[in-house]
Amino acid sequence: MTGILLAVLAGGVLWWWPRSPVVLDDNSYQMTIALYRICNQKSEPGLKQLERQFAELDPLSQADQASYQLIAATIADAKAGRWVQAMQQCRQSLDDQVSR
Repeated sequence: MTGILLAVLAGGVLWWWPRSPVVLDDNSYQMTIALYRICNQKSEPGLKQLERQFAELDPLSQADQASYQLIAATIADAKAGRWVQAMQQCRQSLDDQVSR
């Protein structure tokens, strides 16, 4: 029981821990806007098309690995049916660009 309580407490701390915003380059910014729209519409065809475009990017040539990983994780959330979570992540990423 104590182990479960500690795990929940640790999860809560990590959830509320401040994160550093990811800086998006122009390509990542445009892809995040498109992904936000796709998630808002819950468009599986749109998601498949964006995923194909994303797969064509070379992750090693990306200036910022954090933005590449963020988009990959957001696509994975949408593919798993977590449309709202993916949309919220897109929105937060876009808001972070204005806040910095």
